[in-house]
Amino acid sequence: MDYKDYKPVDVHGQLKPLLNEKKLKNVAEGLVNAGIDAGSVQYRIENTQIVQLPSEGTGPPFFVHGVPKRADRPLHPNAGSCPIALENVRRVGQHFVLVEILRWQLLMLANPYAYMPHCITWATAERLPQACGSATKDGIWKRVIETMLYLCLALEDHVVGFNADIGNSLDWLHLVSHRPPNGHGLYPGQQVAQRLNESGEEGVTMLGPDHAYPIDIWCIRFRDPAVATEICVDLIARWQDLGGEFASANCVAAMEDDMPVLYIVPRTRLLRACGWYSMPACLEMLGVFIAARDWEISRVRRGVWGYNHFWRVLASLRPPRVESLRKGV
Repeated sequence: MDYKDYKPVDVHGQLKPLLNEKKLKNVAEGLVNAGIDAGSVQYRIENTQIVQLPSEGTGPPFFVHGVPKRADRPLHPNAGSCPIALENVRRVGQHFVLVEILRWQLLMLANPYAYMPHCITWATAERLPQACGSATKDGIWKRVIETMLYLCLALEDHVVGFNADIGNSLDWLHLVSHRPPNGHGLYPGQQVAQRLNESGEEGVTMLGPDHAYPIDIWCIRFRDPAVATEICVDLIARWQDLGGEFASANCVAAMEDDMPVLYIVPRTRLLRACGWYSMPACLEMLGVFIAARDWEISRVRRGVWGYNHFWRVLASLRPPRVESLRKGV
């Protein structure tokens, strides 16, 4: 299947005309606009307090985005009340588009608790757990990575994220995507990866404490999505062998210089962040913290929490066994 092709399966309400658009990106944009018009999506970039925390050394700046009402989102509801289950979406009258992509049906929803512009949730129509299980050549992990790369290519300017069973607020299998704010630039982790690979060549680049970043990230950069997927699945499988039953990962896909790039962050569910209320997810791993509570952004604005504080937050989540994974690459 070509990355620009998809099969619409079901559409709700006024979104039907959008199915005549060739690109999935246009459908996603129309879905968000419909949510804004209906009042279900309340995010506005002009109401978001964005604070840049400059480094005094060689590291990249960190960012904190204060997002009103983000803390109101449901956290780990049971399957019967999960807000991304199709029957519940229909019941509340939320706009949706159900599409078929890469052998499974995905429910497209504009996130009512958006944390960035054009936040879309991509949930499996079939009830599947957010925890993907063992990474195998034909398992769920492979399908998730393939879908991330597909959406990255199709949406063009969106960042696509996946939090396995760490940093997620819903336990129904879903991915998320958003469009970075205009003028924001690359996220801190991306800045470090580009600095380490100035030529932009294909390959695998490792970020970590020895490269001015507090946590280990594997940057997988290949034009062929099949190659990137194979390397990613193998990396996660090896991390699962090292990290045991608590091993997990955060994943991000983004277009950089017309090439899809994957960022894989080994995590362990044994660790909780030092100095941060929520469980950090894929965006935080790239150096962008979503402050969902007024007192959090207040501490940043008043200078109580500075650059070193957020470096420590990330460093506290570095898994003890990750050094063995680094040596094996």
